[in-house]
Amino acid sequence: MAALEVFANQPSTTVASGGTAAAEDGTVHAFHGRVYEDLATPPLIVPLKVLRGHAVVRHEGVAAMAWHPTQPWCVTAGADGTVRVWDLRMGTVALAFPSGSPIWCTATVPGHGAGSPVLNADGTVRSPPAPLGDVLLLSGHEDGVVRKWDSRMPLQPMQLLTGHSGAVVTLAADGDRVVTGSVDSTVRLWDAPSGASVRCDGHWGQVAATAI
Repeated sequence: MAALEVFANQPSTTVASGGTAAAEDGTVHAFHGRVYEDLATPPLIVPLKVLRGHAVVRHEGVAAMAWHPTQPWCVTAGADGTVRVWDLRMGTVALAFPSGSPIWCTATVPGHGAGSPVLNADGTVRSPPAPLGDVLLLSGHEDGVVRKWDSRMPLQPMQLLTGHSGAVVTLAADGDRVVTGSVDSTVRLWDAPSGASVRCDGHWGQVAATAI
């Protein structure tokens, strides 16, 4: 299994997974799941959707997933260098962010108003609200760059977070704090709004996982 994420949505839970099939055919499988208080009752797992759209590159498909913080939208990324946002209600791609570099991790961070509509002086709307609302996307890439995405500009990252000298393979976010790990044997702490690297710690070997 390449990636697994859970979206808590009481009374049921939606689970999306990119498993062995994802590495072969680029699909993502979404399920409804429920665990009962009576542990003797088997958990309920119901297949919901199979999401197709990612290309397979070097035998790699979907490598990372995240959830929109408030909506049933699944964010996926993979070796084809594309971040995709899926609307699970329809099973379709709502947005795609092409980059040209394989992606191994992804997360969401607050937009702090970046997704709000922009008004003219007379109150008319100059720019509508962002499709994802006040949420920005982050993606960690083979080229060592973390890209920040605004859903109103899917063809061009709004900011590049540079500092790693090797592929960024793990990324964790908590509010404005972001931690990345790389094959360059370092872990970096970032300030998401500014994109500044505020701390860098070295390890003896490649970093495989991070949490915050």
